[in-house]
Amino acid sequence: MPDILGRVNGRPIVARQIVPLARKLLDLSKDPDASKPGAVRQALRDYIDRELLFQEALVRGVKADDGAVRLLYDQARVNHSDDKEWEAYLHRLGFDPQGYKDEIRSRQR
Repeated sequence: MPDILGRVNGRPIVARQIVPLARKLLDLSKDPDASKPGAVRQALRDYIDRELLFQEALVRGVKADDGAVRLLYDQARVNHSDDKEWEAYLHRLGFDPQGYKDEIRSRQR
């Protein structure tokens, strides 16, 4: 899979942004190997839709509540005893700490 899968209004969509969404779909599949191409396409479509909504929210000045983002981040973080475990968990999801916060923020708009 190429690193850049597409662009939305000039903003690149990189594979690491799609992987967590595709993994969720594959987790629900009875045959993950056969479902992988379809899961990646669906994840890409879902990401594009979400990115378009995110960009429109920015244009309209809609912002996520920083407190809500912090709370959701902290709630996810509490189950991981140290930074190394937390970063390993995020890596499995396809994120780094800032990328995970950005993901939460984009879902809160």
